[in-house]
Amino acid sequence: MKRKYKAKAESINDKAVQYHQNIVRYLDNHELQALCYTRKSRVKSKEDILSKFDRKNKEDRPTSYKVDDITDIIGLRFIVLFKQDVIPVIQAIVGLLCKDESEENPFLGAEVEELIYYKGNISVSNISRKIQECFSCIDKDMKESISNEGYSSIHIVCKLKTDSHDVLPKSYRIPVEIQVRTIFEDAWGEIDHKYGYKARRESSSSHPTLDKHLKTLKHFVDACVDYADLIVEESEIELNPSDFSRVLNIPEDPNDLKGLFSQLNIARPYLDEYKKAIKLKNKAIEDGNSKSLIDCADIFLNIKSRYLKNKEKSDEDNFTFYCSLNYSFCCLVNNTERGIKNAKEMYLDLISIDSNNSLALMRLGQTMGKIKEFDKSISYLKSSYEHALKKDSNFKIKKTDINYILSKVPKTVGYYIWLKIHDSSETLTEESIQNLYQDAYDFTLKGFKALDSHKYPADYIEYQNNLTYYLTEIYKIDANSNLKDQITEKLSEIKDYYGSPENIDAATLDTLVNAYAVLEDKDNFVLYADFLKKKIFVKDYNFDDGEALEMLMLIDKANSLLTDE
Repeated sequence: MKRKYKAKAESINDKAVQYHQNIVRYLDNHELQALCYTRKSRVKSKEDILSKFDRKNKEDRPTSYKVDDITDIIGLRFIVLFKQDVIPVIQAIVGLLCKDESEENPFLGAEVEELIYYKGNISVSNISRKIQECFSCIDKDMKESISNEGYSSIHIVCKLKTDSHDVLPKSYRIPVEIQVRTIFEDAWGEIDHKYGYKARRESSSSHPTLDKHLKTLKHFVDACVDYADLIVEESEIELNPSDFSRVLNIPEDPNDLKGLFSQLNIARPYLDEYKKAIKLKNKAIEDGNSKSLIDCADIFLNIKSRYLKNKEKSDEDNFTFYCSLNYSFCCLVNNTERGIKNAKEMYLDLISIDSNNSLALMRLGQTMGKIKEFDKSISYLKSSYEHALKKDSNFKIKKTDINYILSKVPKTVGYYIWLKIHDSSETLTEESIQNLYQDAYDFTLKGFKALDSHKYPADYIEYQNNLTYYLTEIYKIDANSNLKDQITEKLSEIKDYYGSPENIDAATLDTLVNAYAVLEDKDNFVLYADFLKKKIFVKDYNFDDGEALEMLMLIDKANSLLTDE
């Protein structure tokens, strides 16, 4: 072999070793370290470079193969446990290649040469579209390939900026092949490389049974990939479908789109798909079907992606905004850690585009509440209400959505303040607790005063119930005659609304019992406590069994105190 090729191979290897060290050092402290299960890397030796160069030139090729053409001088492999974990890893890699401008980043100024998704036989976890979306900021089309052997992996080939060298051409850049795959795919890849790939490479005829066995093994491996992802999805589904109702769901008519998108000249197929997705979303929420909600989220994202791709200007408009809102809502209602994280990221993106959007602010507030960031949750929800009053968002919001926000958000603010108190009760002072309950009362009262009780009768009694509860909690800390009169007035309004104690639901009965206990009104306490106990004994309530048991214990405790007195 000519001396110049050996010199080139040696120079390339020397450079690659140096760059590989920089890459490893940088990645050791990068978020990718936490995102993947493990990481592998290697540098092609001088002997392997020459061997590949020699082998490629023996193949039937239209042009001669040069040492400079080898694309996997440095090899990086990121291995994840589940197929769905591939996405955040690719996003982080794309961040390295396109967004990380720190001088220490070894990929700074790298040129992306090739993007390939080698697909196996995976069905449930087929995520081609999501992978493509990860590469949207790279000006290079992703190729999809299906190999005869069933090999599956994502390959990103990039070329690093390289210092000039006497032996190497000035334009030469060190190639890095980055692979992302699951642990199952990696295990099969290692087995195939040792027994299949080398045999196919070194022999003109295939082994009579080896290829067949490897293909069969790959089918099992792909099934394992799918099954592992299914286990993750099942583990994240909450067992109590009623939790779906805890997120404010604005009933959406799929046929009521005229005013919302009328000025956009949207092609009919997109509108039809959107309407169909709305119907699927509504049904999934009604049925409490988490799997369908995941599918709906993907559908909305897919509609948005294709719409933007075919748009003259790829900027957000009302259609893409509502696609994003619906995607995020499906993720949020699904109530899994992954879903809530995806919802939060999308809502933050939407707020960065339209900071006055009351609908996005409301959803972001609920999302923050889900992850117990209560201060942010309360702030976003309050802001949502104020902007709904002003109607000053950049993107158009339906009148029904505005009305829904105005009728629901104030009591939701009170709810999250209550959650904050219960989550931090051990660290809060009595004064802080009183101030928080006062804040909950004041903001809830805003919504109550603006509420049309004839149009929203259920909201009317829920507001009355919540307001009475907050006043009672404040009275426990600061018992004064003014508060006592306010509570008594609220109790009378609630009783007048229901007419008879038998008609009162368990949650409202609990508020009445609690208030009468604090007011030391024994007769009314006993009356409504008996009705509450009856409701609990026949399981006529819509809260957790644990809460019901706690109510019974508090009734007994209050009863003992009132009797002793």
